[in-house]
Amino acid sequence: MKRAYEMLIIFDAKLDEEKRNNSIEEVKKIIEEADGEITLEDKWGIKKFAYEIKKREEGFYVNFEYLIPPDKVKEVKDKLKLKKEVLRFLILKKEKK
Repeated sequence: MKRAYEMLIIFDAKLDEEKRNNSIEEVKKIIEEADGEITLEDKWGIKKFAYEIKKREEGFYVNFEYLIPPDKVKEVKDKLKLKKEVLRFLILKKEKK
């Protein structure tokens, strides 16, 4: 059974638009390869940080909502940790309605 999750991901703001879009596509592919289906992709754009993250002062925020089997979440996290263009990410389980 799939569960609903929400993920906020921050990409390096210094990436040009093509590299950023490729990185977003790679993240979508990671989710889909883990038997997930994306229900929402919301690009928030570049925002300034309250403090430096990996020597950067701003990042490009993208919010995803997706359905995925709970046992596949760790697989997604592990793959995202290896991507150098991803500064930070947060995955939250959405409450059932």
